[in-house]
Amino acid sequence: MTVRTLTLLLALGAGVACADGAKEAQALFEATEAKLAAAKSITAEFTSTMGPPGQQLEFTGQLLLAEGNTLKFEIKGAGPDGQPLNLAMTSNGTTTRTTEEESGRSNSNDRPTPENLGALMRGALSSFSVVGPVFLLGPASNDDEKPFQTTNFALGAKEQEGERVLQVVEFDTSAGGQNFHIKLWIDTVSGLPYKRVIDRGEQKAAIQETVTSLKLDAEIPADAFKLLRLEGEGEKTPEHPPTPKPAK
Repeated sequence: MTVRTLTLLLALGAGVACADGAKEAQALFEATEAKLAAAKSITAEFTSTMGPPGQQLEFTGQLLLAEGNTLKFEIKGAGPDGQPLNLAMTSNGTTTRTTEEESGRSNSNDRPTPENLGALMRGALSSFSVVGPVFLLGPASNDDEKPFQTTNFALGAKEQEGERVLQVVEFDTSAGGQNFHIKLWIDTVSGLPYKRVIDRGEQKAAIQETVTSLKLDAEIPADAFKLLRLEGEGEKTPEHPPTPKPAK
């Protein structure tokens, strides 16, 4: 066997291994995606950083998601200047209320809940970032049922973190007209996402996220999605017809 033949065989073998790795990575990702899509409810807690070094936004957050496009989403954090940067979003299935607080100023607004809100947030958990859609897409879009397109899968190494065994899967995602490279750590026991690092073009680690708690099909009280009266809104006094005067 010549050196050239041996080199060719090794190259072909590497190509097969790479293709097999891509298929395995895609299968693992699609299994995770299917679990999140099929769940009647999702509860998650997470930490996230966004932005370039020196200008990062740091958040902790919570997500409650149930059928019928009902959602409660909160993030609390601070900008590079240390000022608070908080956001809360609640959907009762028909109306979505968003309240933002930045540098001591707060404002709220209501708008119709988009038909794909549930699909958007479920897709974000598997394909992108829990926080990302709020900043990049916004929840008011009624776009495709599959708002994230994933391609170019690659299988990474297995890693141990505490008692968790994690499988790294990498892929590209397009979202909101932008392209991202995702490195996702999947818990090999639960099959659910644990953490991820997202590159945006030349900006490495534009988003870093750890899902500290993720539960499927947990019972969520219905009043969790209730829209409370906005501050300053008073009870409206019902109008009554005038009392008729007694006949003389």
